[in-house]
Formats: sequence, C-alpha cells, structure tokens
Amino acid sequence: MTRPLRIEFPGAVHHVTLRHAAIGNRREPIFESDDDRALLLGIVGQIMKRFDAVMLAYCFRPRASACSQQLCRGGPVGRTSQPVDQEA
Repeated sequence: MTRPLRIEFPGAVHHVTLRHAAIGNRREPIFESDDDRALLLGIVGQIMKRFDAVMLAYCFRPRASACSQQLCRGGPVGRTSQPVDQEA
C-alpha cells in the first residue's frame, strides 16, 4: 500500500522522521554522543533558515529522531530533509 499524498500549503505543520536506514534497521544507536546531536541540530537549523521553515518540536532518540516543522512558504516538505541526507 502506498503512502497517501501529503497535503501541502503555506503554514502546514508536518511530522518528519529521521532514521539512518542502515544503522536504524539493525537497531544500533544513531548518535554516539551529545556532540552528534548538537551537530544534527545545527544542520537542521541551517536548513530551516534556508527554506523559511520553523521547527516546532524535536525529539532525538537513540535509534530514530523526529520533529514537527512548519513551512512558512509552503512547498514540498521533503526538500527540507534532502540536505540532511546529503550531510550524512
């Protein structure tokens, strides 16, 4: 079954998950230290500025992370996660 299409409009709030496929699938921790978490938070902060988005909440768990973000201009929410994938 395919995922339903995401409804996107300016100001929409989206729940975004972040998981490293190779590591997360083996149930290994994604982060080795608090420095890793701080690095990811810095990268995400830069991305939010670049795409005029706001991170409303985040949760960095050992094997997966999630955040709620709001795109102020609208547009594909996936564009905010692509730069994170490229940094990894």
